[in-house]
Formats: sequence, structure tokens, C-alpha cells
Amino acid sequence: MRNAIVLVPLLLCLFGCALLPRRLPQQEPIVRVLLFSDAREVTFTSSEQFQCFRSQEQTSVLPANTQIQFRSLGQGIEWSMGQQSLGSAPEFVALAGRTPHAECMLSKVVGEQGDAEWPEGRKYQGILEIRRQSNGNLSGICQLPLEQYLCGVVPSEIGAQAPFEAQKVQAIAARTETLSALADRRYAGDHYDICSTVMCQVFTGRTMCTPETDLAVFETRGVAMLHQGKTIGAFYASNCGGHSEHSENVWKARGFLPYCRGISDSSKRIRLDLSREDDFSKWIASMPDCYCNPSNPGIPDWAKRRFRWERRVSAEDLQRWVTKVKGIGRIQSVKPLARGISGRIIELEFKGENGTCVAGPELPIRRLFEPMLYSAAFTIEPVGQEEFPASFLIRGAGSGHGVGLCQVGAMGMAGRGMKCDKILKHYFTGIKLRKMY
Repeated sequence: MRNAIVLVPLLLCLFGCALLPRRLPQQEPIVRVLLFSDAREVTFTSSEQFQCFRSQEQTSVLPANTQIQFRSLGQGIEWSMGQQSLGSAPEFVALAGRTPHAECMLSKVVGEQGDAEWPEGRKYQGILEIRRQSNGNLSGICQLPLEQYLCGVVPSEIGAQAPFEAQKVQAIAARTETLSALADRRYAGDHYDICSTVMCQVFTGRTMCTPETDLAVFETRGVAMLHQGKTIGAFYASNCGGHSEHSENVWKARGFLPYCRGISDSSKRIRLDLSREDDFSKWIASMPDCYCNPSNPGIPDWAKRRFRWERRVSAEDLQRWVTKVKGIGRIQSVKPLARGISGRIIELEFKGENGTCVAGPELPIRRLFEPMLYSAAFTIEPVGQEEFPASFLIRGAGSGHGVGLCQVGAMGMAGRGMKCDKILKHYFTGIKLRKMY
């Protein structure tokens, strides 16, 4: 009986709820997560019997341990088992297990150009919706309670090898970010609240979960960060390189966020002014004693990369990349015009034989390079003849935008024995923790 009670709110939301802005919840909300889009065919394998819903009246039962294919055909969706057709629907079909913890594995996703990039072999719980998009392709949405969703985010974002307190930090940050996103709909689409990639928060269902990552979610259940009574945008990035950045220097549209102030990733303030070229060059060449320094205990091997990094790019490649923005001919020099408090470049000038091109802020600068640079906290020096260098040497710090929580720094703080509340209050200025439900 309890299993049926748990599924009822999900099904009611599926058939009867519009996606509307929400206030701070008094109970655990339901989250709709976009798993994939623009697919022509998808295959799911269920762990047990699943019910298939086309509307409130039309249901059927799909057998356990069989592969079910969904295809976009004609004016609707058709699903089959091998050569046997099982049904069709014009707009969407939903799969719900007999229990809340029933799992469905995404076995295959085929796009218009063949196998799609969406990861296969991932296991999901909750209600799975296959929807026909306006362009005739298929999207997949997983609908499940927030805490269950977070169990699929924590190991995907910070990893099961992170210290337990760092996993709890990630759980609270991800919960806060989700609640904030549910309220302002910043990631929402027509039928979903949030995506499952790095553009929102990485969600891999039950694929990477461990008992410890689940426990990190359970022990922090309902806890979120608030500033002046509102859930904050709990932004986080992999490695700040030793200093985080002001929000307005990275995202002009979001502007000044009082809880996202650039700070030293240490118990001590640094004496260098990282917005100055000379001081920042010294910073890049050093290995400062900060929480995200890979020498700290508690930081797993995979997370020790990119605290400091180097890359060399040819002048020909750089000219080709810049030409996509503006044609300025052969590159003569590259000069930062403005840096933020962490040293991340806000404006970067490329001077060529036929003019200049200015890129900024953080993400457009990183994306101009191929592949994209790890962060915008870097120096760039010419190599070769002075007038037209043959290449440019880039020395950088960190990985990601650098706003808010430094995930590797959180591991370093946890490795030093610090608790999750102290870690969060280090990275987010003036916040309070509150149990929301």
C-alpha cells in the first residue's frame, strides 16, 4: 500500500500539473529531469514489470527484463518488443515501476545522424516520460522526488571517492540550486524543470550511486542555503585554482550576487592583487597553500589535475578561431584588458595585422579556443619572432567558472577535518542553513 501511495503524487503531477513558478516548499517537491532530446529511437530495459501510461484511462503492463523500443513514427510514438508492436500514442507515454525503487536502464539512444551522444547504460528510478517534440523527435524525462534526484547528482558531480563531509556539501549545494531553479525556472523547458548535463547539474540516475553517497543525501535531507530568507543560486565549479570569482565578472546578466563573492581558497587572505598582470603571473607560477591544492589530504587522484596547467597553441590555429568572431589577419599579440578578483580574464584583446578583436567575459573567452580552455584564469605569452609569433604559451589555474563552491577545495577542507556547514559558509558569503521540509 505504501508503494502505491508514493506513486500517486507523481502520477497526478504527470497528468494534471502545469509547470508553474514555485515558492519555497513546505514538503519535498517533485523534479522533472531532461535525460535526452532529439532522438529518433530509444531503448529501455526494465528490471521488473513496468506500467505503461498513455492517458489516465489507457494503461498496459510491460514485462520485466525485456528491451522496449520507442520510435518516432508518423504523427506519434510507437513502442515495441522486438518485432511485436505493443502500442502507440500521439504525444507522450510514461513508464512507472510497481515500486518507487524499480529501475529502468537506458540501453540505446539513436539520433538523426545515428547513435546519439547521450550516455547509454544508465539506470533510472521514478516515472520515465517519452515525449514527442514539435520537430518530430523524442525527448526523455525522469520525474522523481527531489531527494531521490539528488542521489543521482552527488556521485556524478563530486564523486564517491570524495570525503564524506564533501559529499554532504555537494548534497546541500545541489539541493539549494535545484530549489532555486524550481522557483525561477532558469533551466526549465516546456515539460521539464532541469537538464541532466553540466549546463544544469550532472544527473546519472542510479548508475554511480553508492551507500555512502546516498547517506550524504539522507543525512542532509531538506537542508538548503538561504540568504535574506531566499534560496540562493548555489553555483559551483570543479577547481577555483586558489581563488574564487565575483559573480558579476563571470555572468553579467546575473549581476552582483552578495553571497557569491570572490574569496581566497584558504584560511588566510593572499597579499597579491590578482587583477594586476605582474601579481597574477607570480600567482600562476606558484603552488599556494590553499584548500584546492592537490597536496591536501582527502583529494582523490582524479581531482588533482588542473590546479595548474599549461597549453601551447599555434598562431595559425589562433587566427582561425578568432576569425570566427572577426577577421583580423595574422595574430600579433594577445593582451588581457581586465581581470577579476581571482585573476580570471574579463576582456581579452587579440591584435592582428588587420585590426583588433575583444572577447569576454569568462565563458566566451574559454570557448574561443578549441578545445575550450579549462578556465579563464591564465596568462598567455608569445613564442617566436616579435612581430608575428609562431605560437602562444598559456599557463592557467583551475577548472570551471570559479563562482561559489570550489568542489576540490571542499574536498581539501573535508580532508582537514572541517564539517559541511563550515565549508559552505566559507564559499558562500552571509548564508544560513535551514531545513526546508
